[in-house]
Amino acid sequence: MKVVAALTIALFAASVASANTTWSVGQEREVDEGYFFKLVKAHVGWRLWRIETETGVECRAVKSATGRPHPTPLGYTVNFSGGEPFFVIYYSRSSGLKHFWKGADIAGSEVSLRRAGEKFWSDETASTTYSDSEKLEVNIVTWEYPAVLVGRREVRGAFDMTGLAEMSAAVEACSRSD
Repeated sequence: MKVVAALTIALFAASVASANTTWSVGQEREVDEGYFFKLVKAHVGWRLWRIETETGVECRAVKSATGRPHPTPLGYTVNFSGGEPFFVIYYSRSSGLKHFWKGADIAGSEVSLRRAGEKFWSDETASTTYSDSEKLEVNIVTWEYPAVLVGRREVRGAFDMTGLAEMSAAVEACSRSD
């Protein structure tokens, strides 16, 4: 009887956890106290999120590597977790559209990439630009303690940037709407 009860509780907990990671377009949830995430759009692997907090509204488009699960809202911050590596587009009122790669939850990221057909890796910078439909391989190395090179974590993924232009425009429009 105890085994049946334990199994029932485990299945219920798994279904609740699963339900909390599945989002429908148009759905809004309070992910953490005062952090409201709304899935605005899903398009060719991209997810457009509208994040509302007491300080205002921010919009982010997120795309995970091919074959990886979509990152889910993290909660206590305007960020995401899981499905790494992933690419994020956001809008800054002072400097326009910006992006970053997420590969781990520790500091000191080094992002390298190579485009389809290239043999060698190059360093990604904040000014690196990408094209719609571009195929990329990304390698992200992070260090828990970068000053002494301890706690290395490496994550790699392939990306099809199809939909980049549309989602960039959607992030900007969403961000300017408030």
